[in-house]
Amino acid sequence: MMLFDVTNYRKRWKRVRALAGVPDIVTHSFRHTAATIVAKNCKNQDELKEFTRHNSDKGLEPYKHHIQEEDKKQIQEKATAFFND
Repeated sequence: MMLFDVTNYRKRWKRVRALAGVPDIVTHSFRHTAATIVAKNCKNQDELKEFTRHNSDKGLEPYKHHIQEEDKKQIQEKATAFFND
């Protein structure tokens, strides 16, 4: 008997999701969550591209707004510091 195969995995994952009360979550959701956290904390798109292993900018579309939000935050902090000095 194999300890891991696709059928075994799916049955176990389905049971875990039911116990946790999240029947619709898929394992790719964890990857998306991790990439979102990295997007919020990375310095540029190249870092995010390396983390996600996407070759094109198109693959970063779901995360770009997080990078843009962080850019805005940094600009606002710098502007506030500049005008308050």
